[in-house]
Amino acid sequence: MQTEDVQMQPQTHHGRNFIVGLGVVVGVLLICYLAACFYFTTHFVPGTTVNGRDVSLLSTSDFATQVENEAKNWSCKVQSKGGFLLELSGADIKLSADGIRVSKAAFSQRTAYTWPLDLLHPQTIVTDDSISYDEEALKACVSSAIDSFNKKAEAPTNAAASYDMDKHAFVVSADAKGTALDSTKSYERITAALSSLSSELELGKDELLAPSISSDNKELLASCDVANKLLKQSFPLVKGDKILAKIEKKQIASWISIDSKNKINYDRAAIDKWNVENIGDEASFEDDEGVYALDQKAMVDAIVAAFDKGKATEIEVPTTTIATKPAVTPGASKRGRHLDINLSTQYARFYNASGKVIWETYLVSGDLATSHGTPTGEFAIQAKQRNQTLIGDDEDKDGKPDYKTFVSYWMPFRSGGYGLHDAPWRAYFGGDIYQYAGSHGCLNLPPLKAETLYNLVVIGDPVVVHW
Repeated sequence: MQTEDVQMQPQTHHGRNFIVGLGVVVGVLLICYLAACFYFTTHFVPGTTVNGRDVSLLSTSDFATQVENEAKNWSCKVQSKGGFLLELSGADIKLSADGIRVSKAAFSQRTAYTWPLDLLHPQTIVTDDSISYDEEALKACVSSAIDSFNKKAEAPTNAAASYDMDKHAFVVSADAKGTALDSTKSYERITAALSSLSSELELGKDELLAPSISSDNKELLASCDVANKLLKQSFPLVKGDKILAKIEKKQIASWISIDSKNKINYDRAAIDKWNVENIGDEASFEDDEGVYALDQKAMVDAIVAAFDKGKATEIEVPTTTIATKPAVTPGASKRGRHLDINLSTQYARFYNASGKVIWETYLVSGDLATSHGTPTGEFAIQAKQRNQTLIGDDEDKDGKPDYKTFVSYWMPFRSGGYGLHDAPWRAYFGGDIYQYAGSHGCLNLPPLKAETLYNLVVIGDPVVVHW
């Protein structure tokens, strides 16, 4: 038994040494861990970045100083692939930073006792740099630079609708960005870069100026649809029972377009030219009273109106009188010297003693719509007067004459204020004007015709007024 006790003593001794050694190692490690914890309460763990900066082993005060120095010396080169370049400096915008606040904010996102894990998995900390700057100065710099750049930059291309000869239809083209920059979006990117004190920034596609009309614009697509439906219609141009021509797809496609406001426009000049070339001759005709031709404006108006409705329909071809041939009053040439007034044709002829017409003109007689028709009968020129003011009756009972009209040539032929005179306010004479916009009963003459007549007639010359 004594021998066995002696043999057990060395084993017990070795076990104690292992435990003591292990305790020493643990103790040393614990001391190192705690020392590092203490150190990292004021310093960043290696590998840590704050807003993209490597802050390995920097103290809070060193980091605060670094942030403030960066703001003080900050500059940024802002570029775009389209050639834009703006170099900003802190002095331009009165830039400054609160380094202590930034440092505290960064430290608040970490804990000192996790430093071993932070070594294995370095932290990426993002925080506000607490910078301040003159916003108006920055806006002015950015706006001025972009405005100058955009003057020469490629502008965005709006989507547009046009006729595709191959597809035989109106199609919408794709919109596209150019190289011009959007000032607002660029400013937002620059302020974001400024918050992290970035030294370089490239403006990308998101900052390019966008087209104002995209290819999915509802109004543009709707107008394109309307135009394509119109291409399928046919519009016969008729005169009475005769079809003079038909407007179909080819002509319609060449006459319509969709503008930058997504509205359908019509090429009125092209429509008019086609009308003249294709129906001008057939629309013209003459009869015993006049010569008539295609009313070009009315024709274009009618076609445009039909297009606006968008449905196939016949369009009546309008004509206009380009010359008239009023019938001669039977027996007038045998009455001797007299003034013949034909209210039906709104035409006057002055015959000399031998029955020859020495003066003639269209006129406008009294307004039938307001019961101011010119009286008929046989009369005579009562006077010849220059520069007279004609004063009307007070038919509306307002205590004032219904009109006061100055005329240069006044030739009364009947009591009650009926006579012939110049009417310079009228642009047209003859036709059916007297039915809706005639005179108060007098015979209105073109100014030059009135002057000529004034120099021809004498007091007492017969005046015959008839229908």
